[in-house]
Amino acid sequence: MASTSGIEFIVSKVNHGSFKGEVFIGEKFLEKLGIKSGDYVEVLGKRNTVTVARLQPDTEGANIVLDDVVSRNAKADVGDKVEVRKIDLEPAKIVKLAPAEMSLSVDKNFVEYVKKRVKGRPVAQGDVLAVPVLGQKIFFKVLDVLPAERARITDSTKLIVYGELNRAEMDLCLSFEDIPGLKEVKQQLVDLVSQMEVLVSIPRRTNRRTLGILLYGPPGCGKTLLAIALACSTNTEFVYVDGFHLYASSKSIEDFREKVDSIRDMGGGIVIIDEIEAIALR
Repeated sequence: MASTSGIEFIVSKVNHGSFKGEVFIGEKFLEKLGIKSGDYVEVLGKRNTVTVARLQPDTEGANIVLDDVVSRNAKADVGDKVEVRKIDLEPAKIVKLAPAEMSLSVDKNFVEYVKKRVKGRPVAQGDVLAVPVLGQKIFFKVLDVLPAERARITDSTKLIVYGELNRAEMDLCLSFEDIPGLKEVKQQLVDLVSQMEVLVSIPRRTNRRTLGILLYGPPGCGKTLLAIALACSTNTEFVYVDGFHLYASSKSIEDFREKVDSIRDMGGGIVIIDEIEAIALR
């Protein structure tokens, strides 16, 4: 995987009716980037993602149009600046997906259907992909991309689709020892787990039992893995939700509330809200 120097654009429009994962650029700037319509590019917004560049004949100046998926993945909206670079992507050997907003019944036929719909698309770990299913968009979270974190899906790619984004089906019950580095942060989390166990053991009338931890840092620094390791270390149930989907859909909020209620019914657990800053946009 290799990328070149890029060009800065202003987002002039977000096409919410398109969800293939594409950006639209004027012909002059396609030439400056050394690409043609259909080539892969890297988009650097508040978050970095990979996508497909398309020709937008009527685009003037350094303006760019994003579709709904790229807007979500790059965390970029109208008026924001993004940098676009040409990128070469190797074929992905394994890609793991899970629905970001709901539970699905998954069988071999469904996996084959999804693969047909996403073949040729570039993917980056942590991105979302949209797939049309029975007339509606289903957003899938890209859990893992091997051997690189960014690649393209081909006929030879092994696509693994889970039915729900939770610990059991992600096969991702981690310990802090599984995560390299971050020694000081991991120790602080271990100490917090001990404090939480003490607080939860105190009768509700003597404490509010409202406990939260905010992990912050640049993309890819290990925040989500640390949160999952924290949940696993307590041996409790947990719910994972992408904050950007809570922002985008009122139905997602209702689904989230139902999951939290189910956690309460089971005696408590841990709720992981990824990309929590998106909730502030509501």
